[in-house]
Amino acid sequence: MADPVTDPKNDAAEAPAAETLPADWQDLVRTYARPLLLGAAVAAVIVAGSSYFRGQKRQADEDAGRMLGSGRPEQLEALVAQHAKTPSAPVALLALARLDFHNGKYDAAEKRYADFVAKHPEHAFREAAEINRAQCIEALGRVEDALKAYDAVVARKSGTLVDSGARLGRARCLEQLGKYEDARAAYEEILAADPEGPWSGAAEAALKTIDQKKRAAKVAVNVGLPAPPPAPAPAAAPVAPAKAP
Repeated sequence: MADPVTDPKNDAAEAPAAETLPADWQDLVRTYARPLLLGAAVAAVIVAGSSYFRGQKRQADEDAGRMLGSGRPEQLEALVAQHAKTPSAPVALLALARLDFHNGKYDAAEKRYADFVAKHPEHAFREAAEINRAQCIEALGRVEDALKAYDAVVARKSGTLVDSGARLGRARCLEQLGKYEDARAAYEEILAADPEGPWSGAAEAALKTIDQKKRAAKVAVNVGLPAPPPAPAPAAAPVAPAKAP
């Protein structure tokens, strides 16, 4: 996963558009494609001679598994369009959303994540899709909307890595909105809950800058100038779902 203190907007502006999925997602889709293909092959033996409908479904699952395993964006697009009811389709949709974010297409990525949540409300990756959607909204500059989206994930208190990431996103949004004391409390809560966790470095770095921002705002007011707007806090790169065991 990318460093959560890296600004995705800066990355998108400097990096050329990716023609293939980022390495973490190439690994993910291939990891999921292998068991899906194997399952389809086993099913082919077990249900040999069954109805035409089952044969068609089996073929669709095999085709979708191969398309997912390719990791090629055009194949993933075709998979989502042609085999939407296969187990591979949700993973392909998440991979395409990740690619959009990687290329700075935050609006397109946000729509894909929202589509995933709407179409697969019971999927194991739903929470990952929700936090990634919140990160897209944050990257688009809709900070108050992003805060609400992070709050919705945090309210479930799932205790997962995604939940911890949502808490960091929530703290970032509070900081960007100039609510420094609330942001400080949120960052300190992250450190108290898991001092050695994956988000602790970002929380510690943010705490060091909050006081500087508060002092700058106070000085501006004291000399009769309007308080400077809070500097945008960086949004984390999308969270890749955990690999299959």
